[in-house]
Amino acid sequence: MKSGLNMLEEILDKMSTLDRRMQVVETNLKVLLNSKNAGLSINGSVAEPPIGVKMNDKPAGAPRLEAPEPKGPPKPKAAPSSRVIGRIKGQDGKAVPNVSVTVYDARNNAIKRTRTNRAGDWMAFLPPGKYGAECILEGKVNENVIFTVSLGDKIVRVAPPR
Repeated sequence: MKSGLNMLEEILDKMSTLDRRMQVVETNLKVLLNSKNAGLSINGSVAEPPIGVKMNDKPAGAPRLEAPEPKGPPKPKAAPSSRVIGRIKGQDGKAVPNVSVTVYDARNNAIKRTRTNRAGDWMAFLPPGKYGAECILEGKVNENVIFTVSLGDKIVRVAPPR
């Protein structure tokens, strides 16, 4: 039987695959639109315009095929996030559910609050950097862990010190 975290990982992997496929479709559409605007057919040869129509003429009411000019400066791309997974176990070695986990950035700002599931797992999506996680469940767990997310990491597994 799969845990909820394993099922979530599978769903996220499938979503990532769909995202990559959508990017390919988007790229292909742009290529087709650009070739249409340049008077090219799909196979790359120059298309002959209808008789009496110049290459750059557009019929009245023809849809605009070019992309509109972007307004303002281009937006910087956000750093890719990595999936960070932590597991909390009690002194008896069993998973501890419902532990409050707060993730802090290098400036000690709380950037993510979450809780562990029934399997004692917690998860966050974080860009590259250094982080600390504070895990608290009154009377059972009070642990801190420091970890680093590097550029290119897909999954970072965090384990509290023992």
